[in-house]
Amino acid sequence: MAIKYRKYLKKRSFISMMLFSFIPIIATVVQSFIYGFSITNLGLGIGLFVMFAAYMYEWSHNGDEYTNMINDSRFDAVIMFIIILLSMSVSIIACVNEIQQVTKENSEIQSRTIAQMVSAKIENEFIKPITVSQTISSDIDIRTYIEGKTREEAESVKDDITNRLVSIGNEFDYKMIFVVSDKTRAYYTYNGISKYLDVENDSHDIWYKDYLDSGKRYTVNVDTDEDNNCSLSVFINYGIIDTNGDILGACGVGADMNDLVDILARFEEEYNIKVYLVNHDGLIQVDTDVSSIETGYLDNSYFGNISDDDFYYQLSENGCYMTKYLEEFDWYIVIRDNNPVKLDVNKIILPIVLIFIASVLIMATSFVIISMREKKAKDAYNRRYEASIKDELTGLYNRRGFEVDCEIIKKNNNLIEYVLIMMDLNGLKEANDNIGHEAGDELIIGASKCMDKAFSGLGRTYRVGGDEFVALLRGTREEAQDAVKTFDYLTENFQGNLISEISVSKGVVVCSEHIELNFEEIKAMADKLMYADKDEYYRRTGKDRRRV
Repeated sequence: MAIKYRKYLKKRSFISMMLFSFIPIIATVVQSFIYGFSITNLGLGIGLFVMFAAYMYEWSHNGDEYTNMINDSRFDAVIMFIIILLSMSVSIIACVNEIQQVTKENSEIQSRTIAQMVSAKIENEFIKPITVSQTISSDIDIRTYIEGKTREEAESVKDDITNRLVSIGNEFDYKMIFVVSDKTRAYYTYNGISKYLDVENDSHDIWYKDYLDSGKRYTVNVDTDEDNNCSLSVFINYGIIDTNGDILGACGVGADMNDLVDILARFEEEYNIKVYLVNHDGLIQVDTDVSSIETGYLDNSYFGNISDDDFYYQLSENGCYMTKYLEEFDWYIVIRDNNPVKLDVNKIILPIVLIFIASVLIMATSFVIISMREKKAKDAYNRRYEASIKDELTGLYNRRGFEVDCEIIKKNNNLIEYVLIMMDLNGLKEANDNIGHEAGDELIIGASKCMDKAFSGLGRTYRVGGDEFVALLRGTREEAQDAVKTFDYLTENFQGNLISEISVSKGVVVCSEHIELNFEEIKAMADKLMYADKDEYYRRTGKDRRRV
């Protein structure tokens, strides 16, 4: 359609329509990376819809330019509308089938995807506290405050360390932030020296010994925050190292357990899963059921098969289990998926169907509105066009209408199908001079009515001058002769208010009898025959030609 009607389109519109071909290409490329036959069809449907909208816009804003091809345009628009409906219907059917098939066959992939999202979210939650702990461990002032200090000296720098911790805590929005001196075992917090660690006798202090024994740069453990209402927290314990690589102590922050629990709860509710963070022994470290933290255990017999590359997938009667080692925390994340088939096909299909129905209604409404608008524009154009090719006095076609029809005959090369009649009124000047122009008009109008009645069944009649007329009849010699006889009968029996008779000179040429002549030569022959008839009229009536 764009190519067919390119002369009617602006360059921008034409290019936009031609670019339509890229949409299926892009969709096909995307399809190769995803899974769906439906994606290509959906792209095709969208492309057709865009083309339909662009075409309708051009159509509605260029009504006059399209009127010469209105029937083709309407047919093309209907065909395109049908194509869009079929394409979008196929897209929806294919899309639904693909969704159902993928939902059925890829439950493991879906479960793994959800597990990866949960795992990534948890790991992201620890990026900030780990970064803040690393920042504290690298702080030169804190190193200076704890390096080589005795217990007596530890008291003297507590205000400096406290102020520094408060500053860092306020900057990063942490309530629990701490520094431990390895030499003095002083435990610095917002409140100064909160305590001196006793790793041998105090169970709350065993974490520091575990950190030293781990040999790692940092460790993660769950404990109560004794400086903040004994709330449960996840602590990041980051080593403070001097320039020789020797341990000076540890520092870090405590992340509120409630924040992690809220994150897990949202995932559990949204995806119908259960999430645990456990240590190597299977002891639960993070759980939405806070009562099980540090008290409940999960089966750890298969942990030897777990890596930090991907989730270990296990099917069970009540769902599936996915487990992965989180090296950053030295913990395992265990996710029980109660319903591996996570996609609700109905929820996916319903919007597609609604969009499809809405699109069909929009297209149908647009088609009806634009068709009505186009019809109105066409009718207005036809009225203007008819007025431009009609003679105002007689209602017959005028010279312009005759020239337009002559061009059509030449273009179609079917002149032999016509009979040409050239006609000229006799006595028009006499009527105008002796009776008045009203009589002359009555003579012209009366003759035109006789012509219209006699010739309208075979063709058109034109007033090409003041008293000059032409008839283009499509028929045989016999049909033309019958029409001429009818015309003669009508003129002979004409009775007007001011005019009592009508006389018309005629020149009749049957084109099929002169196939060697072109249109201009046919007109010249008819004109010659008409003037011969007029000479015969003046000879027969004895009237002075100059006076009538």
